Amino acid sequence: MTFAPPAVAAPAGPDPTAVVGRRIGAYVIDYLVPLVLAFVVGFAMFFSSAVRVTNAGANFCERYNAGSITISDDVYREVGTGGGCFQVENDEALVATSDDTGSAVLVGFAIFGLAWVNLFIVQGITGASAAKHLLGLRVVRGNGNKVGFGWNALRTGLLFVDSFCFGVVGLITVNTTKRHQRVGDLASGTYVVRKEAVGTPIALAPPLAATWQVPAAGGTWGSPAPTWGSPAPTWGTPTTPAPTPTTESQPPAWGQPATTTWGAPEPSTQDEASPIADAPAESVPSTTVQPESAGWAAPTPTTVPAPAPAPAPAQQAPAMNLPPGAEMRWDERWNAWLYWDPTAQRWLRHDPATNQWIPM
Repeated sequence: MTFAPPAVAAPAGPDPTAVVGRRIGAYVIDYLVPLVLAFVVGFAMFFSSAVRVTNAGANFCERYNAGSITISDDVYREVGTGGGCFQVENDEALVATSDDTGSAVLVGFAIFGLAWVNLFIVQGITGASAAKHLLGLRVVRGNGNKVGFGWNALRTGLLFVDSFCFGVVGLITVNTTKRHQRVGDLASGTYVVRKEAVGTPIALAPPLAATWQVPAAGGTWGSPAPTWGSPAPTWGTPTTPAPTPTTESQPPAWGQPATTTWGAPEPSTQDEASPIADAPAESVPSTTVQPESAGWAAPTPTTVPAPAPAPAPAQQAPAMNLPPGAEMRWDERWNAWLYWDPTAQRWLRHDPATNQWIPM
């Protein structure tokens, strides 16, 4: 028998990955601001230490860097050769010593390097960069746990792909994928969510194809795998109908012989041998009941209802076989048992009504 997976309801509340606006803000703070700051500080250090050369002529810096130009003695003594040069206008240029130029470049790289320390180290340890902490975002895996150092390194290392063409690649993938993932997220299996959603598994849709071999009704384990699109069998369905309850006989009236005993089998026929029928008349006990006093009435028999079965505890683990390596836990937010399937890389939820595991 084949079966179809039941429809999976989306988790309550908004999509935790629908935070594209805040992600763009975090990208600007974490990446673009340090880049711009590195250029500003580096150029400021260069300009403050450079010497202005007047009447330099066109293409002065190209000729200076090529060593084909002679600077006046005063300028030469101050800046020497091999320094940095910046053409201001056609007849003016700024020239700095090699030490001053190297210091400006080094400081610029150091400022921009802090951005990568933030993205690689801080985010790998805490699950968010400085800007994501500021904007209430976290980077998590599919099971809802924080990203970890290794997966974050892969995610951040692919940032240069998402930043290609001034970030156009990242903008396209974030706005077209179902869970707003850029290239680095798709490669590392990560998601950017609101900080309140940390610890909650990311519900994936549509579900992946089934790989388990589930026995059909009356079948055995190892039969062909089920096919999506057919009705699902119900676990524990009885193969025989439940017995129909019988109506109890009414008690005989006072003074009348009893015809049968409550709950006893039907009386035998006349031709069957009966020790009571063959016994002498005086040995047969009378079935007539006499009241002890006038006005006394027989009590009406009352039926004591059977005690209701004790409700099963809400967190009792379902008695079902799980694949090797499966991790099952009780989740208060879903009010259900969940387990992580390492083969399909997804979370499944137990449905007590059908006793089945439903992909999330």
